Amino acid sequence: MAAVRVVVRKRKDRRKMARKILSALPLLMLLLSSCSRPMSVEQYVKADGSGVYDFVVDMTDSLYAYDLSFYTRIEGRTAPAGFPMKVYLTSPSGQTYVENVYFNCSEHAVAPYRTGLVPVERGEWKMSVSAVAQGLCGMGLICAKTDI
Repeated sequence: MAAVRVVVRKRKDRRKMARKILSALPLLMLLLSSCSRPMSVEQYVKADGSGVYDFVVDMTDSLYAYDLSFYTRIEGRTAPAGFPMKVYLTSPSGQTYVENVYFNCSEHAVAPYRTGLVPVERGEWKMSVSAVAQGLCGMGLICAKTDI
């Protein structure tokens, strides 16, 4: 009779343990899924008077292409319709690419820079933007992963 009680008690203990594990499983799944990297990262640099805004662009994931967009905030009564910018991109190996672009303020608060960009080299790129405009409070960069 004592052996039967021990077996019944062990079964009950196992069931309790299984219920505890199963009740903790959704919480564990939620915690593990929240550890993944975000699909979009935004950075904003306040204007300091120099007209230069530096960003680090993480393009390490080879499973995705990247969409890069600029955004800004302009104060003042006479906001410019747009302004020229010089963009310097430096690869992880040190190769520098330079181009002149125009930020059109009248169309959008966010201006696409590159869409579907597949970098020639994976890693952390450095971006430096040179822009001077009346009332420019700073410059922001949005880097969003997209499917290839």
